[in-house]
Amino acid sequence: EVTNVPGSAPDKTRVNVTVSEKSTGDISFGAGISSTVGVLGDIGIRERNLLGRGQDLSLKAQLSAKSSEVDLKFTEPYFLDRRLRAGFDLFRTSRDFTHESSFQRASFGGGLRLGYEFTENLSQSWHYEISRDQVSNVDPNASLAVKEQEGSSVKSVVGQTLAYDTRDSRVMPTEGFLARYNVDVAGLGGSVKFLRNRVSAVQYIPIIDQFTASLSANAGYVFGLGQKTRIIDRFFIGGSGLRGFANLGAGPRDVVTDDAVGGRWVYGGTLQFSFPLGLPSELGVRGRVFSDIGSSGDADTAAGTIKDTKSLRASVGLGVSWNSPFGPIAVDVSKAVKKEDFDKTEAVRFDFGAHF
Repeated sequence: EVTNVPGSAPDKTRVNVTVSEKSTGDISFGAGISSTVGVLGDIGIRERNLLGRGQDLSLKAQLSAKSSEVDLKFTEPYFLDRRLRAGFDLFRTSRDFTHESSFQRASFGGGLRLGYEFTENLSQSWHYEISRDQVSNVDPNASLAVKEQEGSSVKSVVGQTLAYDTRDSRVMPTEGFLARYNVDVAGLGGSVKFLRNRVSAVQYIPIIDQFTASLSANAGYVFGLGQKTRIIDRFFIGGSGLRGFANLGAGPRDVVTDDAVGGRWVYGGTLQFSFPLGLPSELGVRGRVFSDIGSSGDADTAAGTIKDTKSLRASVGLGVSWNSPFGPIAVDVSKAVKKEDFDKTEAVRFDFGAHF
């Protein structure tokens, strides 16, 4: 509450501000369903002002039909009494790729991170991560390109992310620009050695009232340093990144076993128009039309019967999103208009999630 009272002179005033601190801790529960991981649920606990020092500590666990994750995060927002965000993470994740590539993946590890801002819009972060990764439960009939990946390895990675962000909103932007450049180097210890670069950019353009266009592009490239790349370090395309195609639905594939094996490079792009559907704006219901393009190639393996055309894939579609009282709901209907005969396509993609 803010009130003004007379000051020591007629041209002066005193401003009294009465504040009440809100709770800085919370427990959340979530549930949802998506085309990517199926039915999911999560639980989290978080304290944003640990010991009254402004530190952020959180623990989150998520379980779905195809994945699981446990993540402990700690962040110090003013490391060394400077505007430096520092923290650490401990995690364990697993993902079932049995349907797409005939294997399961599990990772356990931790990392350190440090971030800072050059300007209001330009920021950089650094991270170090070490993990033990395992490729297991490989189907006996899987591609030789997948079977050769079975086993465990230790990955030690140092990397950075440079970001430039002028968006008017991080949740529902209507104008502005966002660009990121990420590079990771593995090989400072461990058994895995590679260099991976990724870049992405998106421009939001307001057209008329509540009508917004967006144009996005991304690319990535990874190569082994004296060794072949692992299947879990390569790039896959499809699903939410290339609608009209199933998860891991495009790119290099063993045409005999039907297993996706990933590629050393990837690129993609989206042109999308978002617009209201004539309903009250407070309902948060919007429609969109879009076109996605992308490709991935260079499987980095001689095993199996790999088909790797490196050709462009493309799709068109329309969708609707709703910020419902139960959580965000999104449904897209799309069609692959340029594809290979060994690609896996899908017509409908949906996501629904609720947090309490």
